[in-house]
Order: sequence, then C-alpha cells, then structure tokens
Amino acid sequence: MTSVTQRWIRSLRRSTGDPGLALVEQGRRLARARRELSLDRYRDVLAAVGLSERDADALARYATHLWPLVEATPDVRLPFRTRTLAALAECPLDILLRAVSDEVIRPSMTEADAKSLVPTASRPVSSVIRPSDSWNFGRLQWPRIDDENGYGYIPGDLYANCLWYYARDGDIVVDPMAGSGMLRRVWDDRDRWLGTDTLKLEVIMSDLAPRGPYRGSIIECDLLEAFPVPQADYIILDPPYCEIVAGQYSDLDSDLANMPPDRWCEAMSTVAQRSREAQSEGGRCTVIVPNRRGLADGERLLFPELVRRIWSTSGYRLYDVVYSSRRIQRRQGRRMAILNTKARQSRVPLTDISEILTFDVIEDTPSPPPPPRSPMLA
Repeated sequence: MTSVTQRWIRSLRRSTGDPGLALVEQGRRLARARRELSLDRYRDVLAAVGLSERDADALARYATHLWPLVEATPDVRLPFRTRTLAALAECPLDILLRAVSDEVIRPSMTEADAKSLVPTASRPVSSVIRPSDSWNFGRLQWPRIDDENGYGYIPGDLYANCLWYYARDGDIVVDPMAGSGMLRRVWDDRDRWLGTDTLKLEVIMSDLAPRGPYRGSIIECDLLEAFPVPQADYIILDPPYCEIVAGQYSDLDSDLANMPPDRWCEAMSTVAQRSREAQSEGGRCTVIVPNRRGLADGERLLFPELVRRIWSTSGYRLYDVVYSSRRIQRRQGRRMAILNTKARQSRVPLTDISEILTFDVIEDTPSPPPPPRSPMLA
C-alpha cells in the first residue's frame, strides 16, 4: 500500500471537532481521494476504514454542498445524522446562512427540521433529472458499478430519469434484464435524485445470468421461458446490443447477446409477449435500444423501429419517446479517430443515440398471440 493511501487512511480514522463537522471533513477527504487515487487504491482505503462505496459517495456529496457553509461560519455545529446532512445539502447557501444566524442548525437537528427550511414549492428538482427529451449526461452520477470493461452498460442517470417520468407511486417495477443491478443502485440512492418527492416502489430484478455487486438480489430467470413475477406495473428493458456483445454475458443459446438479427427479433417478440402477460391496463414498459450500423458493409438495422412494431403487435401502444447519447465520443484517441474517419468515408454514421421507447397497455384484455414471423422477415 502506497504512502498516499496510508495518509488517507490515517486522515479518515481521525475525528476532529464535533461529530457533524467530522463527517463533512471526512467527506471532503473522500472526495479528494476519489479524484486522486486509482479506483483500486480508493477501494483499499474504504475497506481499511470500514466504509462502503455507497456511504463514501454520500459523504463526499454532502461535504461538497456543505463546506461553503463551514467556511462562511466556522463556529457552526452541524447535525450528526447523515440523513439530516443530506437534507441540509439540498438547501441553498443563503437559506443555510440564515438558519445558522437563527440558531436553527444544531447537532440534534432532525431530517424533518432540515427539510422544513425550504418551502416545498421552492425546492428544486435534482439536476440529474433532464427537463427535455434529450437525456444526455456529462459527468455521470452513477457510472459503471461492476469491473467489466465491455459493452452492455447504461448509466444509472438514465434509470433515474425513467423512474422519475414513468413510474408511479406504489408501482411494482421490474427489470428482467438487470445485468449488474444498476436499477437497484439508483433506487437505493433515490434521495440523491428524488428529493422531497414521494415515490414508493417495489423494485424487482432478474436476469438470465446474474452478475455484479447486486447478484444476490437478482432472480435468475430466462425471460424467453417465463416472466420472473406474475404482475408488473412498470417494466424497464435494456436488451443486449444485437451482435455487438456476443459471448460477453454467457455462452447460452437463449442469451439475446448471442443471437443473429433474425433470432434477436423473434426473441424480442417473445419478450414483449411475456411482458404483456404480466401487465394489465395502464401498465408501462420501457425499452432502451439503439440502431445498428455496419461500417464495413453499410448494413443498417433500425432496431428502435422494429421494437415499435413488435410491441404494437403485442398489445401495447407507444406512449413516449426520448433519446440518450451512448457517449461514444467522450474519449478521443487513435481508435476513435479511425472510426470517425471510416464513418465519414463510408457515409455510414456511427450509432451514438439510444431511443428510450415507453409503451403502455391501453386495454385490460388478453394479450394477442406473438407474430408468427420475425418483423425483419416480414
């Protein structure tokens, strides 16, 4: 372990001042450590001091928001409950300064006390929630949560927006292609984007090949055989990219990642049927899917359009469409430069945009039988 890591461990073990201030000071150190250390060394620090990565991220976030208050009022005594600190971190600095002068902020302050500082109508919605139908994210709040370096990953920011716009209070939300469990990660961290809004959900995850840090809470289920639960109010589907991720998740024939386009579309027809069987009138289903274009042969597989056709023949109606960048240009280097040159020369644009297609069930009637042939062959 390097001397840098050892210094961070010693810093995190020290506790100075009152407990609330100590938490904020730890959060500042954690934020700096996350910036300056490699991910492996950062995790070594957390393990050494007994902090989970989720708790460390939360402390760093609170500290970022509250440190200007500490600098402006060095004698402030901060609350020692982390949920209260989280609520204070949502308050504008001018309100916090006024609360200090009124002696409202104190160690015994509760979460409800902190939330009451800002009138409900003036509490801003988190910036994580995009106000338009362009869900493009700069610095991700929830980047990859596993150690994989391949494809098949969407940021948690996208899940947060899906839940905000399409889930309803009391819904059973099911992600039957959960992968590493990003949906659970975002829901567990809902205070970060939900704010003071009330949204109670039951979140259920399943996957053909569960993996990642939430593997223990992901039901192992082949969606082509059965839906994991009998009832779902809102379904989120992030199907594997056709042909691009072959062999990444498993070597099973029933893995969509391993299927050619025709079989992929036929399997998606079955997925739509299974989803429809689990939903009644008013149920919603979101499918996240990009186009597929081949630079070598110029082949264009417009999967969002195919998904529209599949779901519309399975008892759904298109409810909404938004768009999100896959951020393929975020890292410029030799490989990206070569791909950009090939795209221009071949007149085949690279696929950067995923369409987030949300459907709803308009009639509480038995779902129709699946189409007899793949839409690609129709």
